[in-house]
Amino acid sequence: MVDEKNSNLLPSEYADELGKKYTETVEKEHKKKLGQYFTPREIAIYLATFYKLPTDKTSLRILDPGCGLGVLSCGLCEYVALESSIREIHLDVFEMDLKLIEMTKDVLNYLQEWLQHKGVQFNYHVCVNDFVLHNTSILQGGTPPDTYDVAISNPPYFKISKEDPLRKLTKSILHGQQNIYSIFVFLMVRLLRDNGRIIFISPRSFTSGGYFKTFRDFIFTELKIEKMHLFHSRKNLFKRDKVLQENIIVSAKKRVTNSKYQADLFLEMDQIVVCQSAGMQDINTRTSKVYSIADLVNLSSNQKILHIPMSDEDEEAISIFKKWTNTFSDIGIKVSTGPVVSFRANNYIVKNQTENTVPLIWLNNVNKMDLKWPLFDINEVRPQYLVQDCDAKSLFVDNQNMVIIRRFSSKDDNSKLIAAPFFKKDFKYKCIGLENHVNYIYGKEEQLSIFSVWGVAALLNSTLFDVYFRTFNGNINVSATELRDLPLPDIDIILNLGKSISKVTNLDQYKLDKIVNKTFKVKNKNN
Repeated sequence: MVDEKNSNLLPSEYADELGKKYTETVEKEHKKKLGQYFTPREIAIYLATFYKLPTDKTSLRILDPGCGLGVLSCGLCEYVALESSIREIHLDVFEMDLKLIEMTKDVLNYLQEWLQHKGVQFNYHVCVNDFVLHNTSILQGGTPPDTYDVAISNPPYFKISKEDPLRKLTKSILHGQQNIYSIFVFLMVRLLRDNGRIIFISPRSFTSGGYFKTFRDFIFTELKIEKMHLFHSRKNLFKRDKVLQENIIVSAKKRVTNSKYQADLFLEMDQIVVCQSAGMQDINTRTSKVYSIADLVNLSSNQKILHIPMSDEDEEAISIFKKWTNTFSDIGIKVSTGPVVSFRANNYIVKNQTENTVPLIWLNNVNKMDLKWPLFDINEVRPQYLVQDCDAKSLFVDNQNMVIIRRFSSKDDNSKLIAAPFFKKDFKYKCIGLENHVNYIYGKEEQLSIFSVWGVAALLNSTLFDVYFRTFNGNINVSATELRDLPLPDIDIILNLGKSISKVTNLDQYKLDKIVNKTFKVKNKNN
């Protein structure tokens, strides 16, 4: 209740206080199971400012799926009440955590009385149900019973397992292994009125990757993205819940189109404001810049990866890569993932060499432009050999010239891309083992030449490629799909680069970048 004692406490502050208390008492497994990460109040208030206040409305219908304790709803309603002429708000929220419901209702009652003091009529409905399952008819192509002027959310996030019934429900609309947050956003868009607005904060992962391709297609077709804010610190934003993830705020308007062709025409004209900061602590000194959608997305590409530049160096890298029309496949090169999954192949992985073993390459064997094998001088080093067995032929890769690249980077790595050249002549074996945490790049029809290996390895290890990769990849994973889709220069350029790199003694990052930058006329020498 809003009494004299608490009359100066904003609803969002009240919700935030309850959220802190709840987080301190609830079990971590309970929150993890629900993909539950509460939005700090300062982020909720910032999200609310992304809503473009209407000048032609006096009433508003708001949707907040997975509302938690309602801090996002409170922040948005406060903003609307204080900054617009809206005098009537209807709010629908979804929450399935039974431990939260009574507190959520308490917060919304508090919000209701606060809004009444501001002259705004407010009513709300709490749906105690799973937002996605509640809207299965929409997933199956049905018409929404209600639509909204604005939808706001910090949706839950966790991968949807193969066994989950949701995989079958969403198979026809979003392909591949989806994260629950993409299903939330899909439904939120479907529940919007024409020209309605959506504001959400989520992991950055949807901007690239094969699993999110159909989701990106849907976003670009259905929405006009107006503003984005990238938080590039993986620690600061949700530190209360110890979340390590680059996050992005997206604000968009639902398109009114008659066809996908018309939507594509509109898309080409779209402009987006891109903001960025490390976290909330430097939000007042955030940078922002306006881009056309064509600056950020190759609209003629199959994947339609969304790039988010944060500097002049990023913009230059994107511009350079846009001129390249090849992929690895176009120049006769394949990309695969190491077939040795350690826990499944445990019986074949051994520490000691015998006449029946071959080298086993792990992630830690791969360094920039340098493969270190075997490793015996490191504590708890992984076994370096794989036993040959006719029952395990699928574990082995032919010994051939190739480039081996780490699939994962750590927080201590300065680069996301860490690759090493591998030459057949250096290993007197017919085959080798490659562990599942590495990808390998090799000839499609014939073995790669030595200069091709040097050239590809140099490109992947260059600061230019690392800068470009960071414009769309916000996690630690370097997938084979992303490597396959990387734009590349002509093979002759790669070969000439390889020849130059192969002649360098005591090769280091500075010398490598100097050659790469000269080859591609890079102006921003921080690359």
